[in-house]
Amino acid sequence: MTDKLRRRLLLASVALPAACAIPSPRPGTPLPAGSVAERIPRPGERWHYASRNGYNTVGRGTLVVEFREEMGRRIHEWLTPDGARLGAEIIDPQGRLLEDPAYGPPGIRFEEPVPWWPVPPATGAANLARTHYRIDGDSGRYDWSDYRRVGPLQQIRVPAGDFPCLLVERQIQFRHPDFTRLHSYRHDLTWYAPQLGRWVRREWRGHYYLPDDRGPTRFEEDWRIWELTGQEAAPVAG
Repeated sequence: MTDKLRRRLLLASVALPAACAIPSPRPGTPLPAGSVAERIPRPGERWHYASRNGYNTVGRGTLVVEFREEMGRRIHEWLTPDGARLGAEIIDPQGRLLEDPAYGPPGIRFEEPVPWWPVPPATGAANLARTHYRIDGDSGRYDWSDYRRVGPLQQIRVPAGDFPCLLVERQIQFRHPDFTRLHSYRHDLTWYAPQLGRWVRREWRGHYYLPDDRGPTRFEEDWRIWELTGQEAAPVAG
């Protein structure tokens, strides 16, 4: 392996700490009173998203997300338009992520909850979380390192309309179940609309390295994008 390639791989393997300088956690600054109100969705409320490939803008179909609560946890069930289950975002009362289907199938389950949504809404929060994850049908236990930053409140336009959102940026290093993949990395951007209690846009992309005769070669993962196209109110009781 050449010195140049060795330096490139070293930079890739430490990209997360280097970019973040392993900062001290920051709780963030609460949004000014009256700027935007956070709400918790009602059970049965639904959101519709258009899904596409970011590399070539080819559509990947429609995603339907339905909300419910169980034991204080917020369950955002991912469904196909005909009702087939794709997984669920499971979020605890502190806005921390317990399960996430966005990288699947299959989705992933964290051993320790990963901070995600700012609860209550705040800007400037930052934290580095290290834990492990598991996936269905696999007995493995895999490393996960997740640096999150919350940006300022900004107006975002998606097909469903304009929404004030907090950008949640995550830089992720992890061990892939495919042991041949080295230095796996993902960049995840989520635009969270407190007034919906839900994100209106999310995208992630990533890369990894595979060994070959000339040394490790970089490969790109998917580039997945979801944008909100519409909402359905919760059904009226009775």
